[in-house]
Amino acid sequence: MSNQKRPYKKADLNAPRIKHKIKGLVTVDFYAVLTKKHPHLKAIPYMKIKNILNVFHKECQEAIISNRDGIELPEGMGFMSIASCPAPDRSVNVVLSKQLGYEVGYRNLKTDGYMAKIMYSNIESKYKFANRKIWGFMAIREFKRNVAHTYPDNWTIYRQMYKGEKIREQYRKAKAAEARAKKRDIVESYNEFNLD
Repeated sequence: MSNQKRPYKKADLNAPRIKHKIKGLVTVDFYAVLTKKHPHLKAIPYMKIKNILNVFHKECQEAIISNRDGIELPEGMGFMSIASCPAPDRSVNVVLSKQLGYEVGYRNLKTDGYMAKIMYSNIESKYKFANRKIWGFMAIREFKRNVAHTYPDNWTIYRQMYKGEKIREQYRKAKAAEARAKKRDIVESYNEFNLD
């Protein structure tokens, strides 16, 4: 194997671009369906409901970032967490590659070669719902940037996921450990002579 440096190929700026059309979920159509299903919500204006949902989403983002085990979404929608995964071998540092003239990869030295992944799973949810296998999650830009900003400082607190490992196994282990800790607390605090 030779140790030659591969020349950096600049991106073709005139190539055709594929841009996915993104539609917001909290629209006037959503408000119409919501007020039709729940007529008592007609008293609350559309912008107030939109602001309530935005505040709720920000609180969920903060909880996911700050908790090692992530959060369980309301109404049994599933679980979300952040995991540390080994960085892929072929991630290219574009800025440094342009400066040096040859391809340079990211080393992730701040995080010891790991990168953050936002994980979503609904397999281990308490209540199964129709079409749960086709559900997915796509993080908004603000959430991705918050994770990217906080991850290098706290990367050691998150669970480590490796190639081929399922997120549901992580949740099963976490729930089993939680149940064992709860049982241990009950056994340690038990007093057969206390009748209160």
